[in-house]
Amino acid sequence: MTLFSARIAPALMTLMTLMTMTLALAACSSSPGTSTSTTNPAPAAPGQAATPQAAADVSLSGPEEHLSAVVAEVNGQPIYYAFYEQSLNYMRGRIEAARQASSVEGYLNAKFDALERLIDDELLYQQAGKEGMLATEDEVRGELARAIAGAGSEEKFFGGMRTQRISRFDAVNGIRKRLSVNKYVKQRITSRLSASDAEAIEYYNANLERFTPEAWVKLFEISVLASKNAAPDLAEKARRRAEKILAHIRAGESFEGMAKEYSEDSSSVLGGAVGFVKRGATYPEFDAVMFAMKPGEVSDVIRTKDGFHILKVAERTGGEVKPFETVKEDCRRAVMTRKQAEMLSQITSGLRSTADIVSHLK
Repeated sequence: MTLFSARIAPALMTLMTLMTMTLALAACSSSPGTSTSTTNPAPAAPGQAATPQAAADVSLSGPEEHLSAVVAEVNGQPIYYAFYEQSLNYMRGRIEAARQASSVEGYLNAKFDALERLIDDELLYQQAGKEGMLATEDEVRGELARAIAGAGSEEKFFGGMRTQRISRFDAVNGIRKRLSVNKYVKQRITSRLSASDAEAIEYYNANLERFTPEAWVKLFEISVLASKNAAPDLAEKARRRAEKILAHIRAGESFEGMAKEYSEDSSSVLGGAVGFVKRGATYPEFDAVMFAMKPGEVSDVIRTKDGFHILKVAERTGGEVKPFETVKEDCRRAVMTRKQAEMLSQITSGLRSTADIVSHLK
């Protein structure tokens, strides 16, 4: 199986987004019969007040019932397949959305990693109970009331759960587990950590690409068409024509006026205006030139597979790293997330070392 240590960096974030009932609630928000969602809408924050009357009307009681098989046991406590399936589909959805080079390997490993995450959640829930950090019944009732309100009615909420093979009993217990683990993480980990300005600056310097918006240029173009396969004499005529157009522009003629009169592409009617373009959106030969140009500059004649072109850059945006002061809090949060993940990894590793874990996953 994939080791927890292999995912230290995103450990806390994935824990918070992959809590058992968070996934169940995401599934419930879709129409009955819809399979697992690959998005993960954030539920109301624990402690956020629900309408008192709505919360008071919600009952947490119900017969114990389970609608799917046991996929693992943690110190004798079962993890049910319905929650494993939610976790797996959510993880694979994120992998597909990221389109990373390692997506295939990650997609396959998710089969085991999804269960590992649920095992960690169960271990943390059990530890929260031992340390007196379980969610109160009022907190569970309030969170359930918010979920029901989001679904439209109690019938729709629990009906949606049932289509995902999650009983009322397991839905309520899942909320209890999620709130309890959130409380444990906050009190046991988050409240004990801090991130200094020096640590934030170190993170900033090591991740400058994260704080550098993509570069765009507002481009104008004049084209004289002649494909790479054109006869040499025709290509030479096109080149000479483009050079004459450029000479008139260098002599003071309006770029836009010359584009309207002589350009042979669709932008001619707009005076050659192409609009804002980013790297890779046009010809590779354009990238090498236009991102080195200053606003107002006009290029030399450029040869591409389709002909000869003259470029003018009217404006640039992005491409410059944001000042540290404008992203300092983002850097501080990133440092906190890393620290929290590392501490969480230490705690779950310790809990695993003494736990009785049985997996039925093949």
